[in-house]
Amino acid sequence: MSEDDPPAAALKQIEKEIADLLSKRDNLLRRIRGATCPVLPPDVLLEVFHHLLSDDNDSKTIIYPSHVSRLWRRTAIGAPFLWTRLLIGASEEGKDAATCAQRAGGCLMSLTMVERTSWPRKPSSKDFVLAVLEVTRSCRWEKICLSSRHTSDLEHLFGGCLDSENVAEVHTFSLTNRYSDSKEHSKAGIFDLQPYRALTSFTFDFRGQKHADIFSVPWQQLTYLKLVMAVDTAQHLQFLRQCVNLETCILKDGSRSRARHEPVHLLKLKRLEILETPDIIFDLHTPAIEELVLHSNSDDYGREELWDYLSSIGSTLRKIELPGEMMWQFPSFFKSLEVLEELVISGSLEGRWDDDFEDERMSHDQGVRVLLQDMLYSRPRLRTLELKDQWRPGDYIQDCLLQFVEDRIKHGNSTSLERVTYRLDKYAKRRIKEIATRFENLRKGGTITLDVES
Repeated sequence: MSEDDPPAAALKQIEKEIADLLSKRDNLLRRIRGATCPVLPPDVLLEVFHHLLSDDNDSKTIIYPSHVSRLWRRTAIGAPFLWTRLLIGASEEGKDAATCAQRAGGCLMSLTMVERTSWPRKPSSKDFVLAVLEVTRSCRWEKICLSSRHTSDLEHLFGGCLDSENVAEVHTFSLTNRYSDSKEHSKAGIFDLQPYRALTSFTFDFRGQKHADIFSVPWQQLTYLKLVMAVDTAQHLQFLRQCVNLETCILKDGSRSRARHEPVHLLKLKRLEILETPDIIFDLHTPAIEELVLHSNSDDYGREELWDYLSSIGSTLRKIELPGEMMWQFPSFFKSLEVLEELVISGSLEGRWDDDFEDERMSHDQGVRVLLQDMLYSRPRLRTLELKDQWRPGDYIQDCLLQFVEDRIKHGNSTSLERVTYRLDKYAKRRIKEIATRFENLRKGGTITLDVES
């Protein structure tokens, strides 16, 4: 084949173009290598590791990056704080826990066990918890948070696997088991936290636990307490009487007891949250409270004692969160909240505003209107109003919200309103998403154009 043949000439031209492209590629690669740093500086690399740890809250996630290169390994191992957080439950690798414990270099560590949600249910992970505690026996802890469906998983915590000196600096201890079947709960275990000499935060969320004689806790040290148990009001109060330094308290008292008890004086309490019936607050004296959160059903409200309590704390209460279903009685005590700065209403405001409203949506709209009207000329200190888990707002609600803000500005309250929030409930959000998906599917189909302003 001579060079004068057209195919030969074409092949030669293609080979020349390939050579030119390869040459350009080599030039570009040289320029890229010259313009970029070949390795990340150790301080930047350390910051990347720190963000990775913050996202996952698990030091085991740093193990694999530490195998990338000598620099990465040297940087990771040279920073003990990167190895102080153990998250167990998703992975059952005791070896990884031992690696983290060794590289932490004696720094205070935190241990978190998440509740496993696999199906079918795996057997108790008690042996795995024991294995982790064994390989970390020499570690000193500052935070322990364990969640499990089986109380027996936690037995080793109080069976000698944690030396008293190694838990002396623990400031936060949390045990969570939301499984309500009482058969899954221990009958006579004792949770002894007396060796936890620095303990200030204690969470015990065992919704099916009916035994109140299992605690040995330094109650007087606590500034934070979350206590969720199936025990009566008297037993809750027995614990609270010892909490002389409590600042934040979350309780669930499902006993619905109508009996009154000797008041418990929580003189330093700043925040109180009640997860079910509010009856227990009638036995509490909280002269310094600044935030109150109530969750309950409508049948739990309407008692004079509740309004008396809210009136008694009006001079200190700065934030309150209430169910929407109790707002129909809000004006009866609203005037007593002298320093209120933040009001949060959770759930629809439909209720007993007017017997003529048979439609729930109309009742809700009327509830919003009445609420905003009541607050228009009052509560000059109010900075934030949040309505959450609400119906999807129509034109009427939007007009009410706009008019409220405009009128507040017009009347020139001494402290300006800073934020008004109206958030949808799960159903409304799901409905909006479904409609958007249907519109998008029609658009992608291309068979018809549907244009609706909203």
